[in-house]
Amino acid sequence: IPTMAGLSLRDAARAAECMNWPRLETVAIQDTWRWYVKRRDMLDGFDGTSMGRALCAFSRLFEHTTQDEPMQLLWALVGLESLYGQGQSGLAQQLRDKAQAFLGKQVDFKKKVTDMYHFRSRFVHGDLDFPGLCLLGDARDTVARFDGDLLDAIAVAVALLAATLQE
Repeated sequence: IPTMAGLSLRDAARAAECMNWPRLETVAIQDTWRWYVKRRDMLDGFDGTSMGRALCAFSRLFEHTTQDEPMQLLWALVGLESLYGQGQSGLAQQLRDKAQAFLGKQVDFKKKVTDMYHFRSRFVHGDLDFPGLCLLGDARDTVARFDGDLLDAIAVAVALLAATLQE
């Protein structure tokens, strides 16, 4: 088992608590392990199911060696889309509608899911400025805004994925 970190899950739990949605539960390690042992084939990957793909994507959120935030967002959305998405169009709307049907109605922070997808789309399709690897001045407003938007998107995506898997 590789060295793991759970920073994105910790931040997601905080965001979910602030939004009061989705509901996340504390699960005992031994309960999680017993569940895992029964489903090992699914968690090892390539079982051909959307749940297996979502669980494998969720496991990637704990990679310690690559704390690359855009990858955290990507893995969380891969997991969510494998569970909630059908086809390749209207995925944001499908996620919004199906997650609320499955996890409960969200009124106050509905825009957070839209913002998460908008950020992802702009970033992936090259329409969003982002800092380079050798950023010289990280205290600029533009950098802080990008970092804040990215971390918000990750928190919402990871919270949704974690709550869905728990449910």
